[in-house]
Amino acid sequence: MKFVGFYEVKPEDFAKVIPKFQEAHAARTTAPNKFPKIVFDTHSMSVEGDKWKGLTIYEDPTEEQLNNLTIHYHPEVTFQFVQMSSAASFIPQFLKMKK
Repeated sequence: MKFVGFYEVKPEDFAKVIPKFQEAHAARTTAPNKFPKIVFDTHSMSVEGDKWKGLTIYEDPTEEQLNNLTIHYHPEVTFQFVQMSSAASFIPQFLKMKK
């Protein structure tokens, strides 16, 4: 199962986020189960109001891994996680349930 992690950060906090990003990147090598596995790297999407927004796609994250990620970047970054479903599996299941 894949999840999209949408994030927001204020530009004035970005300098504080850089070392946290580097620490998380290193931890994925030394403690690979601490944070969720990334399948689509962190990308910036837009600036809206006073926040920068972006996303990352994770594969099969556990609740603990998502919590670790949220806590690691707190308070500078806020996250919203949304589960993704493949249309190839969702559509047949939907059609089956509609019968």
